[in-house]
Amino acid sequence: MENRAKVLIAIILVVIFSFILMNVLVPTSNEQGFNNSENREGTILSGFLAKYLKDEFVPVWMNVEQGMTPNGKIGPDSLYGYNWEINGVKLYVSTEYNSNNSGVLKNLIRIYDSFREMNAEMATRILDTYFKTHEDVKCANTPAIKSLYCESYLRDGDNKIFIGALSANFTDESIAFVCEYPVGSDIYSWNSCNKAFKEIGVATLPYTLPGA
Repeated sequence: MENRAKVLIAIILVVIFSFILMNVLVPTSNEQGFNNSENREGTILSGFLAKYLKDEFVPVWMNVEQGMTPNGKIGPDSLYGYNWEINGVKLYVSTEYNSNNSGVLKNLIRIYDSFREMNAEMATRILDTYFKTHEDVKCANTPAIKSLYCESYLRDGDNKIFIGALSANFTDESIAFVCEYPVGSDIYSWNSCNKAFKEIGVATLPYTLPGA
């Protein structure tokens, strides 16, 4: 009788442990990649990353936080972001809403790498490393800080997509990026992910600006 009781208790413990393992410790298919996949921001960023970032750089688990900036500081309430690192490469993804919360202002991926020399050929190599797709890359000098800024342009339906890379003359880092302006964005009229080129664009130019 005593042995039967011990066996029964053991069975009950196994069942409880299995329930905890499957329902608490292991994410379900809907939760894989996001601990808040059912909220609006998790859904937006899940699709955004899957569309443009190569699979080996997509995080397995991600906690999208309100106000999270690329440097981990707290930004505006309209911003939702996440930072992670894979094989020494730092990555960041975010979605930001219009000022009146009427829709998405911008979706953004940033990748920080150690490439120091930047030109159209190097930018193309960087984009090929991290992203699933891009168009022909063109470059120009950013007016204020004289850093080289390279960008390609494509469309996803009516959404405007800018994929590129940049380097600053005061750091050892280069940044690869994907910038998406959905229809309804307050800055949908921009022709670049860089405010300095919002009017004329870079990727849409028929030539590379002098000095690039």
